[in-house]
Amino acid sequence: MIHKAFRYRIYPNQMQQKILAGNFGCVRFVYNFFLTMRKQEYQLNYANVSYSRCSEELTALKRDPEYQWLQEADSTALQSALRDLDDAFRNMFAGRSGYPKYKTKKDHHDSYTSKNNNNSIAVTDKAVKLPKLGLIRSKVSRSIEGRIISASVEYTPSGKYYVSVLCECNAPEKLSGGEAVGMDLGLSDFAVLSDHLTHIPNPEPLAGLLKRLKHEQRLLSRKTKGSHRYEIQRRKVSRLHERIRDFRNDHHQKLSTELVKQYSLIGTEDLNVRQLLSDNRSDDARRISDSGWRSFVSMLEYKAEWYGRRHIKVGRYYPSSQICHDCGYQYPDVKEKRLKIWTCPKCGKVHQRDENASLNIRDEALRIYASA
Repeated sequence: MIHKAFRYRIYPNQMQQKILAGNFGCVRFVYNFFLTMRKQEYQLNYANVSYSRCSEELTALKRDPEYQWLQEADSTALQSALRDLDDAFRNMFAGRSGYPKYKTKKDHHDSYTSKNNNNSIAVTDKAVKLPKLGLIRSKVSRSIEGRIISASVEYTPSGKYYVSVLCECNAPEKLSGGEAVGMDLGLSDFAVLSDHLTHIPNPEPLAGLLKRLKHEQRLLSRKTKGSHRYEIQRRKVSRLHERIRDFRNDHHQKLSTELVKQYSLIGTEDLNVRQLLSDNRSDDARRISDSGWRSFVSMLEYKAEWYGRRHIKVGRYYPSSQICHDCGYQYPDVKEKRLKIWTCPKCGKVHQRDENASLNIRDEALRIYASA
């Protein structure tokens, strides 16, 4: 069994928008209230507050006459807010993130997660059913699969509503056949494959709209914050960012699915994207962020698991660009290895850097797989 999410755009009416705004506000309040409580408890007693204690305190808080308005919100959404806060602290203690931040309405982005209890969540041909809201008109692009677990409602900075329905369904049929391939991720080309040395162009969604985005952001900076015209212009900028993100995600989804179905083993580099962003200039850093390597590799990982394929990460310090694939000579000169085309001084083979790196990544991935 696997978990799969189906995302739809919803079109709530005025009454439903009012209920959604109330749910967003209550979830935001609960998250911030218990973040403050956990912070104060640590400062006073050097103790961590568990999720179960927060849940008990939430039940008592809802009975308090001063906070009875919390009973109007979706109860499972409030519990999910506590779970999200607990996960944020766990990530902080594990060193994966910083200290949890307070949620604010100024972000223009709200969301909450509702659990499916007694079929309170359902999807029809033209609507999505949610707790406290009933049927909401929706653009259902494809039917759900399996058993519905939960639904996450999102209000984006561009003023749109979306719902992501999480389902537990059967895993796809395991694939067989296919060869091993090495993949060198880059900027001039999004990826170079060792199979036939295929070059996959980099779509660079941000570059295509960068000029227009700069223009719209310049107009936004001239508006008075909080004014009606500022809000209109802010949504224009948000729609451009949303368009860029959707284009990038669509490219990653289609490419990752195609690769996983075609190859039995996929080798990639374990890139330290954060370090690359700090080491490069603004233009290169922007192009690295625009490529979205991390999200693409994560898609390869879970899709390879779905279809019974192998995805192997080669160590980030493996010198794939410096090693001659033909004779194994390693170029010691750092400046030379950055050349687009270089000649091996030992065997005289002329290498295109990215193509040579993809071949070395494939061989190293096969070695790691064989020794596992």
